[in-house]
Amino acid sequence: MLTNPDLMNQARQIKQRYFGESLMATLSKEGSHQTDSIEGMISFAQRRIVVSFPVGILLTVVLLISSLQIGLVTGYTRLNERPLNLSHDPSSVIAMASLISTGQNTRALFEGLDTASQEWMRKQLGRNIFYLRHGVLYSYDVRDTYQFSETSSHAIAAYNAANSKNWRPKVLQLWFLGPLLVSLFAIIIALSLLFALFQNHGIAQVHIASPFDPSRNNPTFIDLAPYSIFPVLMVVGLKLWWDSMDQKLRKLQPFVSMVKEPPGVFNGSKLSYVATPILWLVWKAARNRHLLLALVAVGAVLLEILTISISGLWDRKLGYSKHNATLMRAVDLRTLPTIFTVPSAANDTMNSDVKGTLANVFGQMSNEWLYSATTEGISNVSILPWTSGEWAFAPLNLSSASKPLSVEAMEDESHAMITIDTPSIRGRLQCEPIDMSNISSWLTVLDFTDKSLWSDTHIPSDLEIGYELKEGLSRNQSLENGTYKFWDDNTPYFSFFAAEYMAQCCGKELNGTPGKASFGYWSSAADARHSSVVVKWVTGRAFSALFRDSKNQTHLTWKEVPQVTALKCDPVYEVANARVKADAKSGFIQHHEITDIPSPDSNAWSNKYRALNVSSGVPYANIPSGAEGFEVEPSRFVHNVSVSYGYLFNDMLLSAANSARLGNLASEQYATENLSDRTFNFRLPGLNVDLMSYTSLALVKNNSSALLDPNILGNISSTVFSMFFKHFVHAPVSPNIGLYANGSWGLQPRGATLPQDLGATIDSLSTVYLQNIPQPSKTAPFVEGVVVERVEQLEFNPAAVVLSLCILGFLFMATVVILAAHKKHLDHLPRDVDTLGSILGFVYSSDRLLRIATIDVDGGSVNEKIEFLGPTKMGWFNGSGKRRWGIEIVDEREEARTSAPVNTERAREESMDFPIQGFRTTSVSEADGAGGAYGETPQKAARSSTADGIKDI
Repeated sequence: MLTNPDLMNQARQIKQRYFGESLMATLSKEGSHQTDSIEGMISFAQRRIVVSFPVGILLTVVLLISSLQIGLVTGYTRLNERPLNLSHDPSSVIAMASLISTGQNTRALFEGLDTASQEWMRKQLGRNIFYLRHGVLYSYDVRDTYQFSETSSHAIAAYNAANSKNWRPKVLQLWFLGPLLVSLFAIIIALSLLFALFQNHGIAQVHIASPFDPSRNNPTFIDLAPYSIFPVLMVVGLKLWWDSMDQKLRKLQPFVSMVKEPPGVFNGSKLSYVATPILWLVWKAARNRHLLLALVAVGAVLLEILTISISGLWDRKLGYSKHNATLMRAVDLRTLPTIFTVPSAANDTMNSDVKGTLANVFGQMSNEWLYSATTEGISNVSILPWTSGEWAFAPLNLSSASKPLSVEAMEDESHAMITIDTPSIRGRLQCEPIDMSNISSWLTVLDFTDKSLWSDTHIPSDLEIGYELKEGLSRNQSLENGTYKFWDDNTPYFSFFAAEYMAQCCGKELNGTPGKASFGYWSSAADARHSSVVVKWVTGRAFSALFRDSKNQTHLTWKEVPQVTALKCDPVYEVANARVKADAKSGFIQHHEITDIPSPDSNAWSNKYRALNVSSGVPYANIPSGAEGFEVEPSRFVHNVSVSYGYLFNDMLLSAANSARLGNLASEQYATENLSDRTFNFRLPGLNVDLMSYTSLALVKNNSSALLDPNILGNISSTVFSMFFKHFVHAPVSPNIGLYANGSWGLQPRGATLPQDLGATIDSLSTVYLQNIPQPSKTAPFVEGVVVERVEQLEFNPAAVVLSLCILGFLFMATVVILAAHKKHLDHLPRDVDTLGSILGFVYSSDRLLRIATIDVDGGSVNEKIEFLGPTKMGWFNGSGKRRWGIEIVDEREEARTSAPVNTERAREESMDFPIQGFRTTSVSEADGAGGAYGETPQKAARSSTADGIKDI
């Protein structure tokens, strides 16, 4: 065994044989062929939303931390925990002015800083420390005495000129808005192209549609889906980008509005957008005609909508990815005959060659396809790849695809399908009924009243007549030339059993009463021994006991004349081209289409057990017994036989039930079936059938009466024949000591040829070397196929795409408008207003505004006391005896009295194209009186400031 090169194949065959016999033993148990109704449960695969454990933990932790932070902020922002010393929300100009309205010394620190740059203000005010007490801003100087110095106005002007050339916020400058424009444009183009290219079939690229899993073996790793993460991150970046502009314009807009067109005291100095909710901001800015801010606010609202629409941009669904693949064809349909080495015998005939061939087949256990075909018929489930319906297809090497399948497709057997063109073959039966009306030609009448012949005690006493099936059918047939051919009882036209043996099984009785029994075997017709099939089905009431006669012969007895249907069938083997859709991994066929008209395959019948010499140049030896052959060892002679698959399949199929006798004919007149041979048949109480008849019975749901209908029996038999032939075609075969063949019984390696040293034929007048007969392959070595992989693809949501593109387009145009208009919009502001000092520098000398702020701080009704005052304006005005730039409430009556323009050259230069307004100025002493002494309490200073302000007005 250790030196046996074919050990693995023999072990596989033994294992298959053992499995088949075990299966037969199980199915042969009484009742196993019957079906019972049982309850079951069907599972459907449905897509569901599955919670990711790692992501859920992460979100839980984040939300928990956020809740704790909110609690801490709520606790630590109470006044008793964090006193702010503020009386008002310091978000508006008038609220900020109230911080210094009663502090003359603090206001003095901002002297000369009304048009100063941010850098200069930081330099000047950085010398002081500021603090709040009861809503008033105080300060003290931290410099030493020797650090005090005067700075000339020219130096201040030069410093401001150098540091305020372009004070505009960085978020509104070109270097900030330019990349935003480019990003928006790129996103619009990319989204438009993706939608145009994939709107019909979706995006199925693995790195986009499949989760990114860098650690497949780590189940706790969080799967990242780039298709959902990247768009959301992109919108988050845009929101942060846009929010920086929104926050900056919220702070600047009240000051811009006071420069361009004075809007009134409460819409000017008390106007604030900082804490305004975004939706309210849109309406508020539009109502005040602050169009640029309204535009930015609309963009911010749309960005919130964009976040929702971009997250629903596409849905992850099951789809299909298609690509072409070139496959290599490894096998063809068999055109070469199979070569067997059989023993030579005296008076060698075809029957001995058939016997030797079948001995090799069944001896080497190359018949497991009989079991697999039976299993398919019983279970009604296709278990064989590269077959569909009644067709068998030439398989291709799917692993040779020019474009390999993805990892996901190889892991899931139903993940990818391939459509290819390939040759196909089928076997079917063309049947016609045989006249069985002459009962005496196939049935023997048993007279049990003749006690000299029948003395068996098992015979019921009241049974007078019984019936027994003959070995087969006696028949007279009229030939075309006017002659007749006769088949008698000893040489019947067909046998009821697989060979010419008397049936001995299997009746069925219940309490001594014979029950329904069925008998069915396939055999060949006497006039076409190796190329025909006769299907028989017998049903009646048979005794389970065998009755023995005086000659010691046993008889299977039918109480009544059984019903019988017999069909003479001609096997037809056809080939055709087919287009199949196969599973790209397993080769199971999901759909097939025959693309041309099936035609008979002449290769099925080309070699009918043709005797060949063993090898070229080795003559046959004369054997003393009269046989011819090559002497392989003393007194053992062999020769070769070539047989085509049509004859081989027919004889293997019909001889299986009698395989223990290897198809031998009966050697005596009354020979009975071998009841010990149970390898390829079923013998149960009331049932004695071969594998083909058992499969037919299973296909009609064990309705034995249905098979008595010739049409049903013919159709079912053809189906069963096709089923067994498919398994025969794909059954693997390999050379052994008595067999030369590769591939399978019905397939051969592409380009295969017969051995060149094969001997010549000896069964014809002319010597023929089969290897010299050209057998060109009719198929191309490579096949183009279409692979369709089932993938999770992204399908666009058209509504979300259109909405997202519209919002992105609006943001792009809005950014263009902001980039073009913001410079002119902010031209008249000397500096930014992002600090408290920069705003106080505009109001430190605004006497009227400070008085209103004082009144407001004191809690009085402001509307009644300032109803005669004009609107709030930002520009040049006279304050504390000087020409200043800042925010002040305009006195329209004084404006009318002093409407004449100032004619000094300096006034024209400092006016910066603003109209010069007339203001009533107050002296320093008045201002000091309004501000109150440094040591006064804020409440007293506020009351005196209010009284003086009203009197002065």
